Amino acid sequence: MNRKRFWLINSLIWGVGLLAFSVYADSPQNGSINGPTDFNPGKFERRTKNWVGDDSAKGIKWVVPLGNTTYNQAVLSDHFVMIATNNGNAYLEKYPERVDLGCLLAFDRKTGAFCWQYSAEKLQNTDHDWPLQGLCSKPVVDNKEQNVWFVNNRSEVVCLSIDQRSVVDSEPKIVWTFDMMKEIGSLPHQMTCCNPLIVDHFLLTGTSNGVAMNDKDIPAPKSPNCIALDKKTGKLIWSDLDQFCDQIPDSKLLDGQWASPILIPSNNNVPFNQIVYPCGDGWIYVYRIDNQSIVPFWKFDANPKTSFWKGNGQGTRNIIMSTPVYSEEQSLLFLTTGQDPEAGEGEAVFWAIDVKKAVDLAVHTREETASGENKASGKSLDVSETLVVDSQNNPVESQRYLACDSSLSQKEIPNPNSAVCWKYQGLNPVSDDFEDIFHRTLGTPAIVNHMIFIGDFSGLIHCLDAQTGKCYWVYDSMATIWASPMSVGNIVYLGNTDGDLYLFNAETTEMNLIETVNMGAPIYAAPTWDALNQTLFIPTNRYLFAIDSEKETRE
Repeated sequence: MNRKRFWLINSLIWGVGLLAFSVYADSPQNGSINGPTDFNPGKFERRTKNWVGDDSAKGIKWVVPLGNTTYNQAVLSDHFVMIATNNGNAYLEKYPERVDLGCLLAFDRKTGAFCWQYSAEKLQNTDHDWPLQGLCSKPVVDNKEQNVWFVNNRSEVVCLSIDQRSVVDSEPKIVWTFDMMKEIGSLPHQMTCCNPLIVDHFLLTGTSNGVAMNDKDIPAPKSPNCIALDKKTGKLIWSDLDQFCDQIPDSKLLDGQWASPILIPSNNNVPFNQIVYPCGDGWIYVYRIDNQSIVPFWKFDANPKTSFWKGNGQGTRNIIMSTPVYSEEQSLLFLTTGQDPEAGEGEAVFWAIDVKKAVDLAVHTREETASGENKASGKSLDVSETLVVDSQNNPVESQRYLACDSSLSQKEIPNPNSAVCWKYQGLNPVSDDFEDIFHRTLGTPAIVNHMIFIGDFSGLIHCLDAQTGKCYWVYDSMATIWASPMSVGNIVYLGNTDGDLYLFNAETTEMNLIETVNMGAPIYAAPTWDALNQTLFIPTNRYLFAIDSEKETRE
């Protein structure tokens, strides 16, 4: 099938795909119990698209309206199911629907009853806080401390108390805020979005610092990309610029940066914690936690060296929009490349990096360096697939728009320290066939039964062997995909912007589409599985559906 498809993205929805793509595949996944497959949301009013429900609705425990723009996954605490959205449904009387807000809504996990709303008023400068986009960060929860942390639309890191006793007039108590624009000078490109990560007492987050509205200049070139705060106090502990002392290099950001850090926890293969941060320059930077200090360790260029950035989606160089995934079983780190959805379709790369090999190489390099020198110099080992050298075979520092410039007699050579396990660019990257190409992505991959699933922005769903990168099958969903796949047992769920939720059986490597359920509105985020109550929470752009798995099991 030879074709080219064009997607019209409403200008108000801009490219904040930042939202769905920063979804983690971190809900409980594999297990002996499969997720629900026999459900239907029922009918929607044709003109307003409002959910009305009828006798055709099946397996629905409850439904609640959200705002009218919802990009991220629901999150569970002991008592609540929480989700980021905007003020399109005006749950609080003091904030009518005409007031544009970023909102975090909390509902009773069992009944769906509204419990509280956190509200953040919009910034006046729309360059940094695009209208109607709401709150885009997925909170991280500590049930023991009864706190949640997230990043709001005002570029503030926020800690809330979710102790039910602290909720007053349907609003939670704010424990602390850290204003990144004020404290570290970051200037986000259209929206701040990152899912924070907690490791010990560190709270790590990206800053969303980015380019100006001309998509070229970097207004805050010396501002950090990633920071660590004290999770209890909100005090700044570390930034990724600490390694450079007073000689901070100019930023090489290509666009905004909206992906999220992840943890590679210490295990049999890796005896210490590592933090992976996907940066807006198209690289991932990995930091090692040494004696409560965060130090550079290794890095990886996610773009081919001959790729180039032209802006407006015209080039072949990408940034990292999605959150990487680490598999301890395979000791592999999986990441994909993409661009702001406004850039449209384009080619991309799906990488698998051998973490054990990267660690062994980085440790060996440190051992060969004078004691303490590597830490002080801020150097981290480059484990990219290839390197760039000049005509004298001297290493060439990576440039912003083009890594390897043949007009300057630069050339690409194999990297002896490469930690690449495999890369995937489609069934046939040089083909003109649409389904042979791996396209830009926003979502995070999901691993099930040694297979890895990903949906690309062009609407193709790819299933690969997680260890080798061999493609088992490709399925065309016929609409753009912003969301991440997730699984419960052997069932993989993945939605698209037509509102179609695809249910695949992942027991074998054969493509087995169990069901396609239309949820009545675009799906920008992955479902969330509540194992305790056997409930699958499915967010659409406007509603949160609670699907009753227990009823299906009984029947």
